[in-house]
Amino acid sequence: MNYQEIVNIYFKDDYIRKIARDESLDKEDLLQLLKCWKMITTKHTLGDLSKYSAGLTKLIFVTIGANTYYITADTTREGVIQFLLNKDNKMKTIANESGRINKITNCNSNLAIPGFYMYKEI
Repeated sequence: MNYQEIVNIYFKDDYIRKIARDESLDKEDLLQLLKCWKMITTKHTLGDLSKYSAGLTKLIFVTIGANTYYITADTTREGVIQFLLNKDNKMKTIANESGRINKITNCNSNLAIPGFYMYKEI
């Protein structure tokens, strides 16, 4: 998919629109979407937080193998940039803020990426 197609399908007012579970992206499409968003917008978060609840709104669903993941609307530009910089690293599941093992990182240090809120559905 080229960037214009990505914008036409997944963007609403320079934000990512809600992508339902049945429209789930694969990893490659996710990387393309995030790259496109980073390049063409100046917004601080993936989702419009005047419309979506921070930390509660599952904005993007991703399916990799047998697993489903989601990214919340409050994911920040800085978090997206770091995730994209590490795109060639393996994605790992680590403890989230409340201790549940479902947060995703791709940092070699196995630490959470500040501002990047991707979780494995359990």
